[in-house]
Amino acid sequence: MTTKNFVVSFTNSNAGTEAVLVGYNLKIMEIMMLIDTCTDYKSASENKHNYIFHYLSNNTMLIENVIYAYGIEEALLNYNTKYGIHNITNTDSSMTINLAISVIDKIVCIYEVGDVSVLEVKVEY
Repeated sequence: MTTKNFVVSFTNSNAGTEAVLVGYNLKIMEIMMLIDTCTDYKSASENKHNYIFHYLSNNTMLIENVIYAYGIEEALLNYNTKYGIHNITNTDSSMTINLAISVIDKIVCIYEVGDVSVLEVKVEY
């Protein structure tokens, strides 16, 4: 049996993130569970965007809802920070799905973990 070297979590960093988590926490958890199927940290990190994209492609009602819950202005700023304004005309997918991906990508976090068997816990009474 192999052990995973990563955990999938979420961050609640601002009011927009909180609004998305309050309204769509089950959907975010479904995305997190998809990412958790990866075998290692590198694979999870490299495929995170694709998992979010495919999930949103199959749940199109979620796209605009996430953007509006997060805040359109904040979503645009987040998108610009992540991809740059020059990428706004990406022909691979629509701008709305890219905005939603950038929002969910900011919320869902992947953390690499080391070997927890080497940790020692000392309890004193």
